[in-house]
Amino acid sequence: MQVHLGSGTASVRMTDVPVLDAHDIANALTDGQGLANPPIPPIAAVPATVWFDIEWSNVPEQAKVTNENQGFTGQFWKTGATIKWSSNP
Repeated sequence: MQVHLGSGTASVRMTDVPVLDAHDIANALTDGQGLANPPIPPIAAVPATVWFDIEWSNVPEQAKVTNENQGFTGQFWKTGATIKWSSNP
């Protein structure tokens, strides 16, 4: 990860991250059991790998936010982001 607060840019690259490919959201949420209604057949997750690059840039706004009820304060930047990713089952 690289962060350049002065210019308002940051980037992160991850490669060969192990994940489970659940095929679809229904199987991901039901641990491969599918759904009866709507009918979505059960499919077991399979091992896969992913890689991604994320770049943040162009800061049009900054704001300091304080939430006394939850006990935090933070400096936030609104930015644009570009994400490139790929997977390999």
